Amino acid sequence: MRIIRTLLPNLIAGVLLLATQQGHAADAAPAATVTAAKVTAAKVTAAADTAAAATAAGTWNLSVQAMGRTNTPTVVIAQTGAKLSGTYKGRAGQYPIVGEASGKAVKFDVAISMMGREMKLRYSGTVDGDRMQGSVSMGGEAAGTFTGTRAGQ
Repeated sequence: MRIIRTLLPNLIAGVLLLATQQGHAADAAPAATVTAAKVTAAKVTAAADTAAAATAAGTWNLSVQAMGRTNTPTVVIAQTGAKLSGTYKGRAGQYPIVGEASGKAVKFDVAISMMGREMKLRYSGTVDGDRMQGSVSMGGEAAGTFTGTRAGQ
């Protein structure tokens, strides 16, 4: 994806400029052609970014390894642009999440209450198709890793 974002604008501009110089677009001014190519490339790049980030939405069954234990919360993620929202449901109850996605990277936070104490969990990971993996920080007191699969997969 990074290669497409980097090379696509220059490739489109170069092809259109070459066509202009060879008379295939004789009525078009070279500067206008290059500008149109950059606008087209920007739209394609934005669409590619949106498609890549959209992979975080869905219901995820997580397996969290921390402090010698395995927990299996379920996270339902909704996505609007780069913003993530949704719910986290685990042994401590159900809580809202907030976060963000960029390409395959996801980060989300959930504030849970356990035994009368609030703790902020911060998940950071990557999504690859219907799989997610990464690390989780538990209020600075502990850390762990997680893996997940999209429900129904």
